[in-house]
Amino acid sequence: MLLSTRLFLLSLSFTLIQAIPLPMPQLSDCTENGAIICSADGTQFYVCDWGKAVPMGALAAGTICKDGKIVAADGSSDPLPTPVVPTVTNPPVNTQTKVDPTEPEMTTTSFVTEATHIKMTSTIFTTVTAPVAETMTAPPAVSSVAVITSSLPVDVPSAQPSVMPTEIQAPAPSGGLLINIDQLLDIAPGSKTCDGPNTENECGTADTALPNINAAFSKYSISTIGEAAAILSIMAFESVDFKFNRNQFPGNPGQGTKAMLMPNFIIEYAQSLSISTDDIQPGLNAGNIGNQDKEIRNKVLDLVLSDDKTYGSAAWYYSAKCDDTVKTGLRGKDIKLADWTAYITGCINTTLDPEGKRQAGFKTALEALGGTLI
Repeated sequence: MLLSTRLFLLSLSFTLIQAIPLPMPQLSDCTENGAIICSADGTQFYVCDWGKAVPMGALAAGTICKDGKIVAADGSSDPLPTPVVPTVTNPPVNTQTKVDPTEPEMTTTSFVTEATHIKMTSTIFTTVTAPVAETMTAPPAVSSVAVITSSLPVDVPSAQPSVMPTEIQAPAPSGGLLINIDQLLDIAPGSKTCDGPNTENECGTADTALPNINAAFSKYSISTIGEAAAILSIMAFESVDFKFNRNQFPGNPGQGTKAMLMPNFIIEYAQSLSISTDDIQPGLNAGNIGNQDKEIRNKVLDLVLSDDKTYGSAAWYYSAKCDDTVKTGLRGKDIKLADWTAYITGCINTTLDPEGKRQAGFKTALEALGGTLI
């Protein structure tokens, strides 16, 4: 039981690093800050702290204070390092525990322990009051703790930093599939540049398209390879790899964006973004926009041709206009040809081109994203 008690006391000395000694009567003034002052019998020592000798208590067994140094009592070891007293800014705290007079006789034992930190060694002098009996059943009361910090460096390796991965994958937008620039260039290779006729103020390269497409996939929760491939292939086909924002063939006024939506869908898309058309003409809606002259239809189209809107029109259309049966068929990565055909004829409301360019574009997009047309 005595061994357990001493182990507890050793542990306690480390946990009380921040404790300060109890106030004790001071000796006469001293002049050398940090100097050790020994008592007449060498069993007590004081440290000069800015002109006052601060009592540090009794020395541990086997040591003695002599000529301003703490040395081994038998003189066989070198002097211990000169202690440096840290400045104490907190008020003294009384750590004395009230002892019941009925408790066994108490005795005082001193321990000197060292706590090693990076480049510093702390020596903790602890005086513990405990019962004489070995069968102590409660933690002892601590009468005083003095903290003396040595300035001697110690060779302790610093903690190693956490190992970071060599490549950090950017997180996918919330609710949307994240595509990269290589995939987009595989799907729309012509978007590498804006070279070509009649592309002024309409063309966007893959670098411009990518962040806006990813943002649209997030906004409209396009989260599967099949859905993303269907939308991207429509955009690449209709806008000729993002080169056009307005219908060129045959040049239908008011039809446009990278998905080449018809004017009735353009005004619905604008209104879904809380864009008002009243400044163009009050009362415009999907039912009457087709009856307006080309100037009005083109002005409505202009409202959704900024990069953050034109690249999002296809994802909006899919989300708002395709029914659940079509969406179910495109969710996944291995997509049946019949399910993609249902998307083209039943949601896009167009026919399959005789040359098979739409189908080839979808197959390319699906494979670029890691899927297969089956």
